[in-house]
Amino acid sequence: KEEALSGIYMTLFVVFMLVVLSSQFTGDAQKLVLAPIESMMEMVNMVADDPLEDYDFTSFSRNGQYETKVVQIAIQKITSLLRIGFGVAGAEIISTNMAVEGERSSVLEPIVPGKRIYAIFGFCDIHAFDICTEKLEDEIMTFVNSVARIVHEEVTRWGGLCNRNLGNAFLMVWRIGDENDLQEINGRRRRNSQRASFSPNTNNRSSNIRSLAVDLRRIPGLDILADKALIGFLKVIVEVNRDKQVLGYRSDERLKS
Repeated sequence: KEEALSGIYMTLFVVFMLVVLSSQFTGDAQKLVLAPIESMMEMVNMVADDPLEDYDFTSFSRNGQYETKVVQIAIQKITSLLRIGFGVAGAEIISTNMAVEGERSSVLEPIVPGKRIYAIFGFCDIHAFDICTEKLEDEIMTFVNSVARIVHEEVTRWGGLCNRNLGNAFLMVWRIGDENDLQEINGRRRRNSQRASFSPNTNNRSSNIRSLAVDLRRIPGLDILADKALIGFLKVIVEVNRDKQVLGYRSDERLKS
């Protein structure tokens, strides 16, 4: 009888230890391995959905140990570099190649089929940049960054994006949309206008069929976007002539000579 009881106690003890250790192992695996991997996949999916958005991944780096945090920080830095390198024009490339889910998620395609994009483009540059580089020498980077800060802030504030930074020049973009979306909008507005002006005495049916070229006059909100682009340009000019750091270079003796 005593041997039977001891056997039962031993069995219960072993079962108890197995349950405790398995639950502890599962909890550690969830905390140290699975949760960081899930957060990293969520970070990649967020970037794939909208590559141009500057996400704050601070909350994601709280999970996991040092190694997983290093990987999470690396993902954040890589995505920021991709935004800088590809810009607005390469957003589709980033989105396609960073997608975790989908049929083509396992295939790297650095060259994806292009799309015709309609946008309002602006270009500005720093005049006499070669002379400024010669006179300011190492300080030229500080000067360019002070101008770039103003350009990026004002363009972003008024709905645009700085697609390229060419040293002394900046390419600014106010995106209207790609050709397929705009044609769909044009088609809906055209059909609505045709229904409103429909006449049963129409003899030539082909006269109502127009070309598929995008008519920007039919795009709603384009006038507001154009006004934002113009205001963004004007604000850049105003802030460049008002910023204390930039104005300090006007009185610099090195640039006066």
